[in-house]
Amino acid sequence: MSKATDKRIPPARCTREEAIRAIQQAAAELGRPPKKTEIPDDVRFSIKALFGKWVYALEEAGLRTPSEQVMRRRAKNQEHWKKMRAINRQRRKESKRK
Repeated sequence: MSKATDKRIPPARCTREEAIRAIQQAAAELGRPPKKTEIPDDVRFSIKALFGKWVYALEEAGLRTPSEQVMRRRAKNQEHWKKMRAINRQRRKESKRK
């Protein structure tokens, strides 16, 4: 099997608690949930082996998940477009009056 097709995950080099602590420490330093690339390689590979997906590791660490961030952004965008539609309706009414 070539390296490109080898999907085996190396065994974890740290415990679940150490991995969670590393994620929480990075979040404290950054002021937000860290990206995978902002975690040291050795810990990141352990996280993959221990939790599978990055989102699961963030959830275990008690941090908000990217999907929550996306939901907040969508809600904010919906509010923005709702306001824009109201402004456009008002402008159309005013232009009809003239």
